[in-house]
Amino acid sequence: MPLNQANLDRTESFHGLYDPSFEHDACGVGMVANIKGVRSNSILRKALTCVCSLIHRGAMDADAKTGDGAGVLTQIPHKLFRLEVEKMGHKLFQDSDLGVGMMFLPTDPYIQARCRHITESILTEHKLFLFGWRVVPVNPSVLGEKRCGLVRRLSRC
Repeated sequence: MPLNQANLDRTESFHGLYDPSFEHDACGVGMVANIKGVRSNSILRKALTCVCSLIHRGAMDADAKTGDGAGVLTQIPHKLFRLEVEKMGHKLFQDSDLGVGMMFLPTDPYIQARCRHITESILTEHKLFLFGWRVVPVNPSVLGEKRCGLVRRLSRC
């Protein structure tokens, strides 16, 4: 049975935070997956090899450093996030209770706080609980000129 809204409405086969009504086609998407849904580092390595083998779709612009946003989508690593949730003083009762949002926030502390406030307001409006914010290490020195220019402009907004 194909994944489309009519079939999903009929079967109601989804649960948790996932809502298949947000599914849509996309141009230029490839997929490497275990059809049985088994998590595997080898699948991730194969996906990264595929992305890196396609220079333009592998997130490389003309300056050979600036990215275009291509990447790899994985299942949520629940073991990792369960530990992070516990470090923040909370308990995750079941994996389907967890959603992860990823954002590149401006470096300016005031603008960053404003972005966090807007995000938290929207979560509250939708009755979603925020476990916390996790800071992920980044290395801006590897960014191309286009990206660095964008980061500088956003920091001055």
